Amino acid sequence: SGLPYIPGKTIKGLLREAAEIISNENKEFIEKCFGKQSEKKDDVFEKGICYFSNAELTQNIKEQLKDNSKKELLFRKVSSTKIDDNGIAEEHSLRKIEVTVPLVLFAEISDLPAEYSPQMEKCIKFIKRLGTNRNRGLGRCNISIYKEEK
Repeated sequence: SGLPYIPGKTIKGLLREAAEIISNENKEFIEKCFGKQSEKKDDVFEKGICYFSNAELTQNIKEQLKDNSKKELLFRKVSSTKIDDNGIAEEHSLRKIEVTVPLVLFAEISDLPAEYSPQMEKCIKFIKRLGTNRNRGLGRCNISIYKEEK
């Protein structure tokens, strides 16, 4: 639909990486929630029990953006060029990428066992950047946890 989103697979990968960094001593949490390599075959993975949805805009905002002329307001272009040792831009090194303006996206983690909730919250709080060029000032994010009332 041309709207910004973050694939659930990316969210899962970021959270797994965070879990491996900060919860490395708890392999059970990582393997149960994110999956593990099969003991039978090296190239086969067993799925984890958690499901990670795509992070998307709310349905209300999507409806408001059906008119394509408004979608362009969600993006901007960022240019960069390579500078040589003398401080001069190198020829043919101009690059442009399209980025989104700051947005609020929503995603869901399903089937998370209650006993692993505190560890998953630590992993969520650990993530500060995502996407391309995140080490060059792009991709800053602030992830908040909203627990569904039952």
